Amino acid sequence: MSKIAVIGAGISGLTTAYLLKKKNHTVTVFEKSYRCGGYIGSHNKNNFTVEIGANGFLNNEPRTLELINLLGLTDQLIESKTESKIRYLYFNQKLRKVPTNPKDLISSDLITFTSKLKLLMEMLFPPKPYTSDDNPTIFELFKKHFGEEIAENIARTALIGIYGGDAKKLLAKDTIPKIFKIISEHKSILKGLKNQFQTNKPATLMSFKGGMQTLIDRLQSELRAQIRLSTEVASISNENSKVELLISDENNEEETISFDHVIITTPFEAALDLMSEVIDETNLKKLSRYLAAPIRSLSIAFSKKIPFHGFGVLISPAENKNILGFLHQSDIFGNRAPADKSLVTVMMGGDFKPEIMSTSTQNSLELAVKDLTDILGPLPNIEQTWIWNHTPGISQYTHESQELFQIFSSKLHEHSKNIHLNMQSQGGVSINDCIRKSFEISQKI
Repeated sequence: MSKIAVIGAGISGLTTAYLLKKKNHTVTVFEKSYRCGGYIGSHNKNNFTVEIGANGFLNNEPRTLELINLLGLTDQLIESKTESKIRYLYFNQKLRKVPTNPKDLISSDLITFTSKLKLLMEMLFPPKPYTSDDNPTIFELFKKHFGEEIAENIARTALIGIYGGDAKKLLAKDTIPKIFKIISEHKSILKGLKNQFQTNKPATLMSFKGGMQTLIDRLQSELRAQIRLSTEVASISNENSKVELLISDENNEEETISFDHVIITTPFEAALDLMSEVIDETNLKKLSRYLAAPIRSLSIAFSKKIPFHGFGVLISPAENKNILGFLHQSDIFGNRAPADKSLVTVMMGGDFKPEIMSTSTQNSLELAVKDLTDILGPLPNIEQTWIWNHTPGISQYTHESQELFQIFSSKLHEHSKNIHLNMQSQGGVSINDCIRKSFEISQKI
């Protein structure tokens, strides 16, 4: 069995360490901050359950369900409410409901009659498929299949909710690989999706009774003796086929520890700092351009119900609002807020307005409330607010960032074959993606 270090105690680091421990490896997790979970965590106060970041996961990833079963948390799972199926996009100064079936799409004002015809034509006469070497942006892909209106108003707006990024920059093959695979198999996106819906039950958004913190707490309890919080890995080096970590604890006391394998699960910027001694200055400067979208999350508890019913709203970049969108947590899962009150989570920043991260939290709150009022009308009084900054943020799968990640990976591989990456920078950013990748790397080692 091997002696393994895992750097980072987010969902990827904790899951990887837990799976390796189950295989009887000796594992140590190093986490720079005082807590586990990274962008995942829950706060319970005054009958409100507030999520720091991700508020759930889809139940269509077998590895996530396997992990939950291994941890004995299946009885803690809850499904999203029926109201969560009601979703909106906001453009041309109007809320527009997202259709959930073909009949609703025909009568929807989300797109014009011309675009509805283009949807039909896409099924009957799909465009020429991409080659294996092609990797268009998501905007280019949807424009080719459905026209510019759908690419702008639907694809570009929808991607904000997952990546906080711009579909005109994000690469389709890396960001939405399932859609790219559908095209390779069916030529038509709609025909492929129709086939999937007929053969597979639609995925359901899931969480835990006590919030996503439940998953982090259980993983932490399984690994408690193996986790070192408030401990920074200052550098990584190779020595006689071993990987040596220079560790600095909260008292600034340093020590060097040798491992057979090291797995890096940190954001790209932090990983770059770790490898600064083994990557030349020219490449370090180049790699520092890697793009991530910072997110400021504001959870707002209102004293009464707000004038809105549904999962939430994503806002078209063309509207030039200060917020990217919001989730109506009260209508997503039960017991997230008292029945007579509302809990809303607003997303700000992203690739569109990263400058918001440098403004005061009070100013951000005022801008958020202004935009919510413009969209929904008068709002009840605010009872409580919770504000978190997620930096460097969500990895952006652009041409440049993917090229930079490949440079980083190759340089690392040249340096040592015993240093492994399990990062957001490749293979998806969702909870399901992180857990799936953690299973893959634990099996590889």
